[in-house]
Amino acid sequence: MATATAIGWPFVGRHAEVEQVTDALVAGHLDAVLLTGASGVGKSRLARECLAEAESRGHPVAHVAATASASAVPLSALAPLLPAQVQLADPHQLFEAVRHRLREQTGGRRFVLAVDDVDLLDTVSLALLQFLLADGSLFVIATQRTESQVPDALDSRWRDGRALRLRLDSLERSSVETLLHFALGGPVSAAASEALWQASQGNVLYLRELVSCGQRDGTLVCADGTWRLTGPLTGSAGVVEMVSRRLHALTPGHRAVLELLALCEPLGVDDLLAHAPMDVLADLEEQGLVQVREDGRRQDLTLVHPLHAQALQRAMPRLRARSLLLTQADRIEAYGARRSGDPLRLASWRLDATGTADPDLLARAAHLARFAHDLPRTARLAEAALRHGPDPAVGLLFGAALHEQARYVDAERAFAAAAGVAGGPPLLRLAVTRALNLLHGLRDVAGADACLADVRAQVPPDHPALAAVEALLLNETDTDSALRRLGDEPADEHHDLSRVLWLRTQATLLVDAGRVVDAVAGAERGVDLHQRLDHRMVVSHPATQLTVLGEALLRQGRLDEATQAVRRGLRLAVGDGVDSLIGVFSAQLGALALLRGRVATAERHFREALAQLRGTGRPAALGGALSGLIVSLAWQGAPAPDDPLDDSERDLVTPAARAWALAGAGQQREARQELLAGAATALGRGRRGLAVELLHDAVRLGDQDAARQLLTVSGVQGQLAAARVGHARAVLDRDPEALAAEARAFEACGADLFAAEALVTATDLHQSAGRPRQAALCANQAAALAARCEGARTPGLLTSSAQQPLTAREREIALLVAGGQSSRSIAETLVISVRTVDNHLQSIYAKCGVNSRSGLAEMIGPVGRARAGEDGGA
Repeated sequence: MATATAIGWPFVGRHAEVEQVTDALVAGHLDAVLLTGASGVGKSRLARECLAEAESRGHPVAHVAATASASAVPLSALAPLLPAQVQLADPHQLFEAVRHRLREQTGGRRFVLAVDDVDLLDTVSLALLQFLLADGSLFVIATQRTESQVPDALDSRWRDGRALRLRLDSLERSSVETLLHFALGGPVSAAASEALWQASQGNVLYLRELVSCGQRDGTLVCADGTWRLTGPLTGSAGVVEMVSRRLHALTPGHRAVLELLALCEPLGVDDLLAHAPMDVLADLEEQGLVQVREDGRRQDLTLVHPLHAQALQRAMPRLRARSLLLTQADRIEAYGARRSGDPLRLASWRLDATGTADPDLLARAAHLARFAHDLPRTARLAEAALRHGPDPAVGLLFGAALHEQARYVDAERAFAAAAGVAGGPPLLRLAVTRALNLLHGLRDVAGADACLADVRAQVPPDHPALAAVEALLLNETDTDSALRRLGDEPADEHHDLSRVLWLRTQATLLVDAGRVVDAVAGAERGVDLHQRLDHRMVVSHPATQLTVLGEALLRQGRLDEATQAVRRGLRLAVGDGVDSLIGVFSAQLGALALLRGRVATAERHFREALAQLRGTGRPAALGGALSGLIVSLAWQGAPAPDDPLDDSERDLVTPAARAWALAGAGQQREARQELLAGAATALGRGRRGLAVELLHDAVRLGDQDAARQLLTVSGVQGQLAAARVGHARAVLDRDPEALAAEARAFEACGADLFAAEALVTATDLHQSAGRPRQAALCANQAAALAARCEGARTPGLLTSSAQQPLTAREREIALLVAGGQSSRSIAETLVISVRTVDNHLQSIYAKCGVNSRSGLAEMIGPVGRARAGEDGGA
């Protein structure tokens, strides 16, 4: 994975425009293309790509750039076209000499000339271009900024139908994501991609500068194979200079409007008319510097590009900024501050201007910012309000905003400070939110339980919020007890906030208990209720509900719907900057890809989740991402992650991940033991859904006892669990038709890898029974499904390329050999003789069509490449 600075930026998102220009060149009736657009959208790069395409078609080409300084010397920009030793004093002789030279060079093809900033050419150069275009010996690809005037030489040809105009807008979001991936040489996290998109708005020049600046100052780093942000993006000096050039020609009146918007946007048109006449506002809109937004019956103005605001703020003297902010605040207050968002604007402006404001105003503004999910502003306003003295409601607001930004330790400090002065109703809300931060953010179950002590004496034990949090704490060790503590659904008179938390907890517990159909129903009601709330305190961001819904749908086997829910939640979390959830959703996307058998895609998602989660807390989510990465690598036949896990991370790895790491190293017996032990623990804690998954993994590794145990687990809902149980039953019955039926059930869920493995086993059974036609059918179906799985190399697919099925012992020895073990080592591991190992090896070679350890390792996967010198045995 690349970690170096992005140097060569690829050409992305403009191939349709290249085709249009090429078609114009080939058509013959057109002789010019004018590329217009704002500075930095990629006009010059597009012109160069078009020039390269023309050259590949045999056209002679040249590329020139016009500048304001060069225009002082006539024809200097077009020097590549001028013949040597020509008399410049005679324009007619000069123009004829240029035409003659071009005809000599072209060999019947038109000369293609790209001109950057064609509006900066001097008049003589424009006249020469017009002469050559009229003669038909030249094809021009010209670039020009949108706000500049088109030269008559090109405008007249466009009016005559001889020229094509193409306006380039900024790149779309998807193109920016692709461009970043290629430019940086690896995947970019969803949060980093969103931040770079928002900051650049698809302007390639700005994007390149932001990336370069982020790499230099350590804001944009490659961690766990994924590029991520470690802090907010800041514009570099290069960005400021580019923006300054864009604004340098503005009058003082125009610039004053932009400065006010940079500090206070959005502002109503009526507000701005007190500072500038309408024609100034219209000019700024025409130049693409401001845009009008409809807000009910009000028209607001904002800057088009966020980097313009940043550059204007940096260039503005501090006292001028203070004066503008306070003047605008005074104006709003003079009108009575009647709009709902006025407290937020007033508090923000006064805080920016003076570092403080009225504490009541700050508190109201913090609540408004929280409602809008502007988390950094919520934290800043709440912290400023708390400087005036303790306030439990504001402290709760402050801590909740920190929690959602994944600053769990800071959030606990804020909650602890607020708890010292809390009483009455705020105490319950504070205790519940603090307990959730301790549980999910810091995995401190004892601390979470302790902070509920005061609440238990003040509220009824059946209060839904208290019951929900205590049930989550119990679920750490006993899901059945947790469901009993949760109790029945609260009556309608309970506040919707408590009902949302209760429904989310219920769905979480039902997923763990294996009752995923019931969990989906409850989670869907929780999502719907949360969306209808007009207050978002305590229950966290609405996207939290989607993590539970996505998990329930995934465990049920409704993978398409689960993907929709998870992607929806990820968009909400990224859009609102909820860092506490972004990594969770990325890990869920990895789990979905893994269940589908898309092992490489799963690895990418898990690496992105790790890049987001490492160093921010949330141990359970971190453990899921770590474990998912280990499994996705093992299913690819690849070694464990490059970076060794520290002790704290090693403790978070799940039994499934430990087992598949062992299986990947050829230690199948140990892997099966790990899975059986994990399933026993899960059953003891009432987590029947997890137990079914672990036992099924053991079945996939050939464990008959696991298959028998799986048939005894009851109460687990969903088509995916039913397919797992059916698979185990078919394996025990050695029934190839039943295996094929369960493969169809897996495929209907989208679990293609499981389906392929079941068909491989069916192929072996048909071959053993002397049914070659049925065996061939199953083998072909297995191959088609495996082809969707991005090169997966699990033990269950091992015999798909063998002419005869391997026995369980042969498969075990084959995996150990592929893991690099010698015959002696294998003999000691399996407690058999070396001679027996070698005899099995000869049978394995014959069945798999290979003749060496290295050949066997190559067939099984990268992890199984034999050590040099072992081909002859021990």
